[in-house]
Order: sequence, then structure tokens, then C-alpha cells
Amino acid sequence: MKGAHGGAVMVDPPRSEIDYPWGDPVPEGRQHRSQCNDVAQALQDWLGRRPDGDRALVCHDTLIYYTEGELGDTVAPDVAVAFGVDAAAEEPKPVYKVWETGVMPAWVLEVASPSTVRGDRGTKRALYATLGVVEYWRSDPTTNGLLDPPLQAERLTGAHRGPITITTDTDGALRGHSPTLGLDLIWRNGQLRLLDPATGTPLSTYHDHAQARTAAETRAAHEAAAKRAAETRAAHEAARAAREAASAAREAAAKRAAETRAERAEAELAALRRRLDPQH
Repeated sequence: MKGAHGGAVMVDPPRSEIDYPWGDPVPEGRQHRSQCNDVAQALQDWLGRRPDGDRALVCHDTLIYYTEGELGDTVAPDVAVAFGVDAAAEEPKPVYKVWETGVMPAWVLEVASPSTVRGDRGTKRALYATLGVVEYWRSDPTTNGLLDPPLQAERLTGAHRGPITITTDTDGALRGHSPTLGLDLIWRNGQLRLLDPATGTPLSTYHDHAQARTAAETRAAHEAAAKRAAETRAAHEAARAAREAASAAREAAAKRAAETRAERAEAELAALRRRLDPQH
């Protein structure tokens, strides 16, 4: 049966108590990791802003078990999106069990690496079609020709699987539209970006967020340093003002003392003159 966005749905699955291990991630290199992180972050942010975002789950290097009781029936897409699931309940789980959610991810991306590219084009392509994955995308994070062309996709419609049209922009970038996501995917010089065609705005990536955090931290550090410098200057100015006030107070006290002495001296001189010349 079909689920939300065309994903395959499991009906009346069997029940059992089996431990489904989450497995260990396989390192595929910096370019591969960066592209996967970027796409996953962009999708999480974009789906999270949609009204139905709480019913969409982004799986990133998540082990998917698609047959209950069969530990070998697993696949771990680089990035996948499942619609019609309780995202808040599923996100903390270490693995994704199709029979528990009732739906297979409808959208899958595999980022090619030398060790996986053959399977991405062959066995995984056939498996995703069998499992009812509506759209299967493949991207090459390099410019070394792992995939030719470096952006490829197919869409499953009923029993028919056909290619998604990939066009070339004037700058040489490759572009395809995902009806399942409602987004454009753009490959340029090994970089894969997602773009909202309604606004023409690229979605923010993991790298964008990291740069924004670094910029924010740098601004905060500069502002904190400026605040400390301003406080230091204010303290110095307050101390200088206090010194000047104390000096002025001493000068005023000295002036008053001098005036008092002068008045006393004049009074003594007047008294002396009266004694010396009683007639006056």
C-alpha cells in the first residue's frame, strides 16, 4: 500500500522482541561527510518550518530495518526523508524500523564514494525501487567523475521507475527538481545545494550554520572585548576624576586656610596699631 508522499506502508506487521543493532558508521572522507551533513541540515531546517514538519523525519546515516525479525534486511542511506511519521518520537531512536512507523522513507540520497558508487548505481538502486522509495537521488561530491553525470535521480510512479530530468544551467551547474520534496537540487563543482523554487533561495547548510556560529561567536567576543575596554576606560576616567576632585578639594582647603591666615594676620596687625597709637 502507499503511504504519505507515496512511501510504502507495512500492513499488520509481525511482532517479536529482537535487538536491532544500530551498527557503526563507515568513514567515507571529508567531502562525502560534508555533503551529507549539509543536505541533512538543510532538510531538517526547511521541514521544521513547514506546518507538517512534525510529521517528517530526516534520517542521516541511520540504519533502516525494513523486515521485522530479519537482521540482514537493512540499508543505511546517506540521507533519507520519511513523511507521515511522528518525528519527535522517532528522532531519539538509534535505528529506523519500517514496521513501527508504517512507512518507508519516500526520498533517498546517496553521496558517492569510491567504495560505494558501484552499489549506489546497482544493488541499492534496485533495492530502493523494491522497497517503494519514491525518489532516489545520487550525487558525486568530487569532480573526479565517480558518477557520470554527477547528479542523477529516478522517480517511482506505480510500477514504473523513470529518470528525473537533470538540466544544465548557464554556469554549468546541474539542476533537478524533486516533486516529493518540492525543492530543486543543484550540483556545482562537487557541491550539492537545495533550493526553494518558490523563493529562489538556497537552503542553509551545515557549513552555513557553522560559519554563522563562528561569525556570531567572533562578534560576541569582539563586543565583549569592546565592553571590557569601555569599562576599563570608564574606570580610568572615574579614577582620574576622583584624583582631580581630591586635588581640587585640597587646593580649595589650602586656599581657605590661606585666606583664614591672612584675615587673622590683618586682625592682629589692626590690634597692634591700636595699641601703638591709642589716639587712632
